[in-house]
Amino acid sequence: MTGLQQAQLLFMRHPDPMWIYALDSLRFLLVNDAAVRIYGYSHDEFQRMTLRDIRPAADIPLLEANVRGVTQGLDEAGFWLHRRSDGELITVDITSEVIEYEGIRAELVLARNVTPLVDARREVAVLREAISLRVEGSAACGVDAGTFEDAQQLQQRLHRTLENMKDAFVTLNRQFVVTYANSAFARLVGSTVSGVMGRHAWSCFPGTADTAFGVAFKKALYAGERAAFTEYHPDTGAWLCVTSYPVPEGFAVYVQDVTERRELAQRMEQAEKLEAIGQLTGGIAHDFNNLLTVIIGNTDLLAEALADDPLRAMVDMTSAAAVRASDLVDSLLAFSRRQTLQPAALDINARIRALQPLLQRVLAANIDLSFDLAGNLAQTFVDAAKLDSALLNLAINARDAMPDGGQLRITTGNCVLDGSQIPDEPSVSAGAYVFLSVADTGCGMPQEDLGRAFEPFFTTKPVGKGTGLGLSMVHGFVRQSGGHVNLASTQGAGTVVTLYLPQIRAETASNS
Repeated sequence: MTGLQQAQLLFMRHPDPMWIYALDSLRFLLVNDAAVRIYGYSHDEFQRMTLRDIRPAADIPLLEANVRGVTQGLDEAGFWLHRRSDGELITVDITSEVIEYEGIRAELVLARNVTPLVDARREVAVLREAISLRVEGSAACGVDAGTFEDAQQLQQRLHRTLENMKDAFVTLNRQFVVTYANSAFARLVGSTVSGVMGRHAWSCFPGTADTAFGVAFKKALYAGERAAFTEYHPDTGAWLCVTSYPVPEGFAVYVQDVTERRELAQRMEQAEKLEAIGQLTGGIAHDFNNLLTVIIGNTDLLAEALADDPLRAMVDMTSAAAVRASDLVDSLLAFSRRQTLQPAALDINARIRALQPLLQRVLAANIDLSFDLAGNLAQTFVDAAKLDSALLNLAINARDAMPDGGQLRITTGNCVLDGSQIPDEPSVSAGAYVFLSVADTGCGMPQEDLGRAFEPFFTTKPVGKGTGLGLSMVHGFVRQSGGHVNLASTQGAGTVVTLYLPQIRAETASNS
């Protein structure tokens, strides 16, 4: 499964409706399962539809005007009415971002169903009117005891609705003091509902006073009109989308955690970039390899013809340079998953033990190498030489990350993965795997570099200390072998690279 397919599977599993549509035609290019469930159309039906088909007719001119104004970056379009297949209208909060999808300028859209919130706001208005009538209370107004009972029932229903919302909701008076908060808001600020009632809004976010989030929050409330912003919230480590609405008593504030949404957009962008780089790299490397075959073949013939000639030394230099170039091309082909593999049933533990002397020579004397090799390790079907090369690459990377010494630990084991067990690999195919983990205590990688770690020629090493092809080669080899790679690193604390390779059954191993 490619990186792009991984991102698409994460997209498909998102609990809120998501889709990608073409900006020029408004045609749906891809929709997730939540969209199918909530809108009532099948995937095939969506493929034949455009955005116009899920909008009320009166809204279509506004939709087209909004699309014409789309620019790069995150766009928070706010609340819109959408029509389900059964004709029911729902209110959705739209957030989108322009992306390139299969060569088409498109937009990735998340449509969060906020119909319960909108219904709750309507109920608040009805409740307020009912209570107002009860307070005025004269028989001339036609109000009886049942009106107040209805208002109480409505209030209870409203409270249940707000409590069942997964997003945070809070109301403030005109002095910015909390008059209502649901449980989600209390959890967000690390308190209880009773603990936030009566507190000033700014005191609910004490660590954000001088941050971009704090400034944007104050600006939104002081605006006195509907305002929305998305900022990083340092107290929770999440990206929050905050929307505030003026109400007669003050403000209603709706807070969504959009961290997962932003990460999904970034993952899809990164996956498409790696896919494009892989296609370009593979094509160039393949053609270049053909040229090198001619060069190496001719230098071999020249070397034979000039056996006793002084020019033989120049021919040997040319041949050696061509061979090094061929090795470089092989690394590029590995990244693009176009290299030729010779897989066979393999006991990874036996391979590691055979490679141990070479690993010891590769590592510096001040690095402690240890092993934790599982007993009864299942076999896997991979190219043994490529696995050796991958393990050596990881060991060299670890060595370079520990110039003052440290520990390198190689671990193997059997595991069963269901996709939820590896946060960075949401699309792991369910099944049995053999894992090979290489952990060091080195300098680690900055978080901003993790997303680029598998790109060819990307390196955090000083100039001249590496080609930037080691991890990309490992990634390409493992993916081509039907496996997965997980990279975890903390700056100053070390790096763990884990290869997951599919197990093979005993009868498959004996046949091979």
